[in-house]
Parts: sequence; structure tokens; C-alpha cells
Amino acid sequence: MTTETWTERTVGGSLLSTLPIALRGNGDPSDSAVQTLRVLSKDTSVAGIARIVLADSTGRDLPPWKPGAHVELRLPGQLVRQYSLCGDADDLTQWTLCVRHDPDGRGGSDYVYRSLEVDDVLVVAGPRNHFELRVADSYAFFAGGIGITPLRPMIEQVQRAKAKWNLTYLGRSRGQMMFADELVRNYPNNVTIFAEDEGDQPAIADLVFHVADGTLVYACGPQRMLDAAVDAAFRAGKSSELFYERFAANSATRPQDTSFDVECTLTGITLHVDANRSILDVVREAGVPVSFSCSEGTCGTCEVPVVSGDIDHRDVVLTDQEQAESASMMVCVSRAKCTKLVLEI
Repeated sequence: MTTETWTERTVGGSLLSTLPIALRGNGDPSDSAVQTLRVLSKDTSVAGIARIVLADSTGRDLPPWKPGAHVELRLPGQLVRQYSLCGDADDLTQWTLCVRHDPDGRGGSDYVYRSLEVDDVLVVAGPRNHFELRVADSYAFFAGGIGITPLRPMIEQVQRAKAKWNLTYLGRSRGQMMFADELVRNYPNNVTIFAEDEGDQPAIADLVFHVADGTLVYACGPQRMLDAAVDAAFRAGKSSELFYERFAANSATRPQDTSFDVECTLTGITLHVDANRSILDVVREAGVPVSFSCSEGTCGTCEVPVVSGDIDHRDVVLTDQEQAESASMMVCVSRAKCTKLVLEI
């Protein structure tokens, strides 16, 4: 694991103060790449969404990526936000991101939507991919709102592979649904749009439950939609055929949380984690070197090996099987269900 520090990056006309960037590398240079990219274009013609295109100022190719990948933007105020790549994976000259404006959020989307300008320079990490497309003969895609972004490159890939596929795309209104017109125009027989202001929405649970056996299901959207899809796949005995990506993990702390101890085998110390603190905060305060980025269980940077202990997994990176095996955990949000964890840190 490596830690780099960047200072005084000009972003949107302001200075990005000294920001430690800790990245987990696995030998894949695209996983740990950090670069400064220029905003090539910005389009807000779709209501509430900023479509931005990034490129290297010198014209060099960007790291390769596969459908489902995301990158991290380093924004003023030490904000770190992850956004799915939604352009052409074969075009290494630029990356396309679509950011839904959330005025009640924590500031990242508001900055991108309101303040980011063409020719601004951003510090960008990645790409990383926890939502890879697996090979199959047929696919069923389900998108809710901005959840279309990681699915669009997947659709292009399966179309080129001549696999069977269909997309169910839900949103509040067609005018707020990114790529809706393009997808319907290009694939009229594969795409079904459901806009709330045009009529009733389908029951996602019923649609997922009745997906044909052997068809892989890929879903991305609001938590309620994904919860329904997960429940339906479980009831249909198809949990292994469902792949999904959430935009937010569970809270790092809850009212019923309790304190516990963490033994760090590599540093030889044992630390106490209070109910209102995360493991990440405690170990970093003690000087234990742990890489981190999003601090919300979505990027996978803070994954550490687990030696022993019962884990309350709250991330959205590990699969259900990986969480059941508990060979590792994301220490920014996940906690102990026991009195002591032993971690290889």
C-alpha cells in the first residue's frame, strides 16, 4: 500500500488543500493510477445531471477500464467522490462521467454541477471495478435514475458480443433520465422506459423474480429498488445470478452499536473502538498505516485481512459470499459483532 500527498491543485479556481491520497494497489496499474485531468466538456442539458468529459492535458491515453468501473474525483474541501465511467471503454483518450445534482448532499455533486468549469483540472484516482460484467448468453439490466451510468457501457459490450439482453429503466420523468432517448433510439426492441410522470411503475421484484433461468441480472439504482431485486432473486433461488451496485453503504454507526477491541497483528497493539467511532478513525489516530479513500464503504480502498472475529459488514464492495467468508473487511464502515477483532494490520 502506498500513500501520496498532493498539494495546491487548482480546481475550479480554488486551491485544493493538502490531501493525503491513500490507494490500494494490486499490481494492476489502472487500479492505483492517480492523475490530473482537464475538464474537456460539461453538459447540463439533462435536468439535474452534469455530464463531464475528462482528458489528459498532454494528450496521453488514459488507463484502460472495463464496464462497471468507477473513478474518484478529489474536490475542494477534501471531498472524495466516486462516479461510474459511462462512455466508450474502447476510447482511451477521454473519460465520461454523469453526476446527479443532490443539493441536499454532502457537497460533491453540488460542486461538480454548479462550480466545475471547462478547462478546470481535477485530481482523479482509478479506475477501479467492483461491478464487472461476467460472460453469459443473456442479460437483464435494471436501472433506476442515475443508476444507468455503469450499465450503459455494459449494454454496449453485450450488444457487440451478440448476447441477448433487455433493459428496464425507471425514472421520475423522461427528461431527467440520462441516455433514455439514445437507448430507445438505438435499441427499440431491447429497452423499456418507465417514467413516473407517464404512468405506473412496474414492480421490480416481480420482474426480477420471473427472469429466465441462466440470465444474469445487473441492477443499479436507489436502495429500495435494489432491496426489492435482492429479495426477489433470493426467493427465486437466483441470488448467484444477481449483480448490483449501490451508491451508498450503510451507516458506519447506529444507535445499537457497541464498543469492541481491535488487535493489530502487524503493529502489535490492541486498540479500543468506542460505539460512536469507526475502526478506521481509531487505527489511523494510533498511527497504524491503513489506506482509505471514500470513508463510506463504496470504494474498497480500506479493505484489510481479518484473522478472527465476527464481522458486521456494512460495505457495498464485498459480495454476499465474501462477506459470509469474512476473510477481509472495510474498516471505514464495518464493525464487530463480538468483543474483539484480530486484523492483519
